[in-house]
Amino acid sequence: MGKLLFTLAMPQFHPGHRAWVDRVRAAHDLDTSRQIGPHFTLAFGTAALDSAAYLAHVNAVSRNFGAVQFQCRRVVIGTDDKDDQGYIFLVPDEGNSTFYALHDLLYSGSLAAELRLDIPYIPHLTLGRTSSIAQAKAICDQLNREGVAISGFIERLTVVSSAGGKIAIIAESPLRLLAFPAGGSS
Repeated sequence: MGKLLFTLAMPQFHPGHRAWVDRVRAAHDLDTSRQIGPHFTLAFGTAALDSAAYLAHVNAVSRNFGAVQFQCRRVVIGTDDKDDQGYIFLVPDEGNSTFYALHDLLYSGSLAAELRLDIPYIPHLTLGRTSSIAQAKAICDQLNREGVAISGFIERLTVVSSAGGKIAIIAESPLRLLAFPAGGSS
C-alpha cells in the first residue's frame, strides 16, 4: 500500500495533564507512543488525493475554524473492524461536538468521497491497545475508578503520512486562535 495521509489534532495540555496521558500510553500502547505523540484523529488515512491537494483542503478548513478547548473525564472501550483487539479511548466531554464539526468539515469538498459511513466516528485520543476487548474494559474501569480529568486545547491541524509502518509529520495548519487561559503546555 502506498502513502496514506491523515489529519490529526495534537493537543496542548493544561499543566500536569500530559504526564498522565504519557504514563497511561507508555503502560498500554508502546508502539503508538513511540511513533507519534498523543492525538485525536480527525481524518483517517487516504491516498485519494495527492499531498498538495490534501494540504490545500486542510489549510482551507483550518483558516475557517477556531481553536478547540476540550475536557475529558472518562475513558471508554474502543474496537475496530479488523480484529478482536480492544482500545482504551480518552473521549472529550467538553468540546466533543466541536471535534465532530471539524471532522465533518474535513470530510467535505475534495475528501467527501472518503468518509466511511460503516464505522461511526468517535472523537478520542487513544491511550492503549490490548489483545482483547475484555482486557481493555478492565483497564478502562480501573482508570475511571481512579478518576480522569484531562483538559487542553487544539490550536492546529497536523497532517501526517504513513508508509511502510512509519509515520511522519508533513505539515501543520493553524486554526484561528481564540483566547485561552495561560499555562497550557505539551
